[in-house]
Amino acid sequence: MDDLQLFWAIKPAEIRRRTHEAFGDWNEVAKLSIRSGTAEIGPDVKPTHRWMLDGVTATMKNYIAAIPDMDLGFNINDEPRIAIAYKNLETLLKDSTSTQSRKGTVINEFSKDRAQGWNYSAISQSDGPPTPFTDQSFLPSFHTYGSISCPPSSPARQSRLWDTRTLCTACVAPHSTSIFLSNWTLSASPCHQPDLAHLHGFYLSPAAFKPSHTLYPVFSQSKAAGYADIRYPSPWNYIDKAVYAPSPNASLPTFDPPFASKSDSLFWRGATSEGLSRFGEWQGMARQRL
Repeated sequence: MDDLQLFWAIKPAEIRRRTHEAFGDWNEVAKLSIRSGTAEIGPDVKPTHRWMLDGVTATMKNYIAAIPDMDLGFNINDEPRIAIAYKNLETLLKDSTSTQSRKGTVINEFSKDRAQGWNYSAISQSDGPPTPFTDQSFLPSFHTYGSISCPPSSPARQSRLWDTRTLCTACVAPHSTSIFLSNWTLSASPCHQPDLAHLHGFYLSPAAFKPSHTLYPVFSQSKAAGYADIRYPSPWNYIDKAVYAPSPNASLPTFDPPFASKSDSLFWRGATSEGLSRFGEWQGMARQRL
């Protein structure tokens, strides 16, 4: 439930308003409405990405009758969307902890007439820009979004590495023992690794990236460390988008030999979709480097 922690700092009415603001075809946040135990996909979902919402509804079919009326916003891109600056993040964490400590007796039921609360004609509109997101596709994202949740004194906020041909040993030392990875959790943090700005397509030149520095309740299939998206299980696993069905016949191309019989080699085979290379960025992308 850690992904929901920050939302304790926001009043329910404000969460509903931000949810409404996030929807839209250009925003690339798809709407899923739940009313009386039934899920309905919103009209602004791109046809090429509707399978995501179909997968979401498939995962919910066994328990959706127990979910109260609400609207949810799902990110249809692979890239995460919400990056909060360190100072604002600290404030949200403090306020969310304070709210949880004052919540008093837990009520074991949902409020009445919840659907009326999601009536957007009754939700006050923001005086801000028409969309809370900005299009940052193909632009470097590490220093503007990927590391802004780190403390100002951290290497990711203080350093810029220009020599991309040399291994940054200081960057890997905190999560390594000699040449071996020793702390997987810490290795995911960008805060001590300014070299990550040049080592992944998402940080170098993301293919589809429309982020926000404001906390919006956006559900994403995954997120990089430091982002505040709400994660949910990928629908790929529920609607057979990628099926593993090996054949026992060794003469067929779908045959998968026993592990002990496989060759001692490692390579990447598949799409290189983590970023778009226009000016040689591919040289730093993880799949190409592998």
